[in-house]
Amino acid sequence: MQRLLFIAPETPVETLLAAGMLAIAAEKLAPRSTTIICPEALAPFYKNMPFPSETLTYIPDECADPLRLLHRLADAPAPDLCINARTTRDPFSDAIALNCRAAQTVGHAHPFGSPQSAADDAAPHRYSRLAPHSGVVKLETQRHRDLLKALDIDVESVPPAIWTTPADRAWADALLHHHQLDPARTLILFPEPSHPLATWHGFPQGLVPPCRTAGLSIIAVGQSTRENDTAQLQAITASGIKVLDLRGQISFFQTAELMHSVRAAVGLENIFAHIACAVGCRNAVLLAGGTFGRWFPYSPLTAGITEPLHCLGCNWKCRYESPYCAAAVAPFMFQVALHDILNSPEAPKLPRLFVQHSDFGLAGPAYEGKIPFNDCYLNPDALPSLLYEIYHISTSNTPIFGMPTSLYGCKFHRVCVQVHPAGATP
Repeated sequence: MQRLLFIAPETPVETLLAAGMLAIAAEKLAPRSTTIICPEALAPFYKNMPFPSETLTYIPDECADPLRLLHRLADAPAPDLCINARTTRDPFSDAIALNCRAAQTVGHAHPFGSPQSAADDAAPHRYSRLAPHSGVVKLETQRHRDLLKALDIDVESVPPAIWTTPADRAWADALLHHHQLDPARTLILFPEPSHPLATWHGFPQGLVPPCRTAGLSIIAVGQSTRENDTAQLQAITASGIKVLDLRGQISFFQTAELMHSVRAAVGLENIFAHIACAVGCRNAVLLAGGTFGRWFPYSPLTAGITEPLHCLGCNWKCRYESPYCAAAVAPFMFQVALHDILNSPEAPKLPRLFVQHSDFGLAGPAYEGKIPFNDCYLNPDALPSLLYEIYHISTSNTPIFGMPTSLYGCKFHRVCVQVHPAGATP
């Protein structure tokens, strides 16, 4: 193949996940040149790719009309293949994909049964191939795998990718040395939520006990310095745990090299959790319910923390007085997940979900009788089809397999299940 045109997503998280697909496609197809169309702010993600490439950038707010980019593409030879990597296609990306003169165009189908899906069916010749979308919950990484299948590239998984430089590596080593931080005794904390309803206030109670026990220090990272997160870091520092606050001060690529060095990473579901997966850093992540099953969990490196609520996957249209999927998660849950990460004798083979039973958690009038628990099962319609290891965290006297008989006074039940959403094919 001579020329590949790749229409990239418009958010950092989607960029990180699609980068894994681009890396696999570039390796398998071996194009002599790759042009990536992406927002100007996201161009640094593609700067250090290990194959010949160039970026064609735009500012989304100023470029509602794709004709500007098409005009710039017209001066170059037509691509052999155009990949529209946006899992939710939009008129902007469609206009480029269908008018770039590519010999083949590949993209994601719209969800089955949607009005946009009917338009795809009416004009299937517009795209050479469309990766199907059944309409059930599916991880973004699985959808990128489907798109690779449309290109006759079959892989077991599509992990996220981030490309750093030797300078990023040297910076991380120098920072750890300067602050006398032992990488084997250092955690990365990313407390910033991806949505305001996913805010959580329990990091001091959740992290201080295991950090004291293991002698761990903390490096805090994030895109902003929110007041709530600052207060939590101050509380952790006041408990005697060493905290280095780097929020808003370092790049994603420097953060990636730090995560590559340290013991583990913990926090909320955001881009930093995906960076941890990209660089091989074990991580514990609170999976709040708004987009449950779309972004996580896909990696055996992740210990996901959640609750069996009827309303998982509400897309942040919370109908309760409090977002219980985050607010009602007990700090103990991070202690459990972190204990698993720090003490597992071997690398896990599956993503793990630590599920908080309704008999364990936060007491008081703010929660009692109000949380929409479903202790019988995690709603399979809210889970992508994937093999998980599920740890049910409860105060009941349940037999325990593969973990201590008690930890911080609670019991564990480990069950490995395969979840298939309604309508999915096992």
